[in-house]
Amino acid sequence: MVYRRKKRTNSRRKKTINIPLVSTAAGLAIFTALDGQGAIDNALKGQIGPAITSVATAMQTPANKAALSAAVGGAVVAKMLLKNMPRNVGKLGPVVFTTG
Repeated sequence: MVYRRKKRTNSRRKKTINIPLVSTAAGLAIFTALDGQGAIDNALKGQIGPAITSVATAMQTPANKAALSAAVGGAVVAKMLLKNMPRNVGKLGPVVFTTG
């Protein structure tokens, strides 16, 4: 009797992109509070000095200080609350949204 080879199964791991929701939301809130868009616009024009100055002045205003502390505090509280939640929240194709 002739030995037949087993059909090989694809043992490659599927490629996924993990997006931590809490960290992403906190980063976007901090980016907004520090006038990140204006800083990036200046930096792309080659004006590094004004880019740094816009971030520094945005950091000194009381409203932005409050927004920064709220973003960081909210992220810490959310991470503490989500510690016992399942890691994967949702999936959209190869993109996996996590609580980490």
